[in-house]
Amino acid sequence: MGIEIVPVTASNVDLAIALGCEIFKPNDHFAIQQELGASVGCLKAQTCVMNTMGIQSSSYVMAYHKGRPAGISGHYAYEGHLEDAWLGWTGVSEKFNGLGIGKAVVTAAFDAARHDGLRHHRIWTSEEPQVVAARMRFARVGFRVERYKSDAHETEGASLARVFTRSADPARKRVKWAESAYSLLDLERFDMARLDRIARGLTSTSVSRGLAMPALRAAIA
Repeated sequence: MGIEIVPVTASNVDLAIALGCEIFKPNDHFAIQQELGASVGCLKAQTCVMNTMGIQSSSYVMAYHKGRPAGISGHYAYEGHLEDAWLGWTGVSEKFNGLGIGKAVVTAAFDAARHDGLRHHRIWTSEEPQVVAARMRFARVGFRVERYKSDAHETEGASLARVFTRSADPARKRVKWAESAYSLLDLERFDMARLDRIARGLTSTSVSRGLAMPALRAAIA
């Protein structure tokens, strides 16, 4: 197929960020820059994603097709919850659709997350029309979907968030997201543009780690 998967490192992260910004809409670019930067050890970016999202660790991979950057994916874990590997920014350049690159980078991203304490692969997504095909693909490879919050209600102009889960070890029983021992930011109202503006504001005002998460929770409540 001519597909090569490589880790995103300090030497190629600028290329990976450029690819991510090509794939995703402008509202996502700041988050992509910060999260991919954090994954290769950029201290400023690591501070940003920890302060605003509680992300403790992450890593990314990039796919090349016949020597050209074609797709990215990665995984991340929340502070204190290394038992769950969450799918990071994942996408394929339109020029390379239909070549199996999406499946290849997702597989590589979760493979890179393997460690003794890993229990689940999880994916946070939404009911937005543009991710229908992705949700169908997740279901075909063993993921089961739940509402992010069981009591969430759709509101005008917002989409209900979803969490897809599968066991990292097929021999182990899947633990539903609803039965997990922690909760994430109250993001059932899926609005990445708003989240991006909040993250930028918190970063520019140098909110301390102890205050950033409550501040973000309050801002999106």
